Amino acid sequence: MTLQGLLFAVVAIPLTLLILTVLVVVHEFGHFLTARLAGIRVLEFGIGFPPKAKVIGHDHGTEYTLNYLPIGGFVRLEGEDTDSDDREPSPTPRCRGSSSSWLPA
Repeated sequence: MTLQGLLFAVVAIPLTLLILTVLVVVHEFGHFLTARLAGIRVLEFGIGFPPKAKVIGHDHGTEYTLNYLPIGGFVRLEGEDTDSDDREPSPTPRCRGSSSSWLPA
């Protein structure tokens, strides 16, 4: 491999990963913002896929995390997957369709 090819790889690979990370964060932030505006509780905003590497912080019931598998991101919403949620159910449901009085047409 030539010196020029090596320099290209040293610059191109990290730059590509940085650009993809920014795109993932912006994309997931769109889900986060839409859920918040719709009144749906956001339980977790994660960069990468679990297991959790570090909890960055908490805000309005949302946990912000960095995870060990840096190949994407996710937004975990209340009511999305109740089987794997260890938290107590909210006394006042904050997601649409979670009320027991709701019936499909």
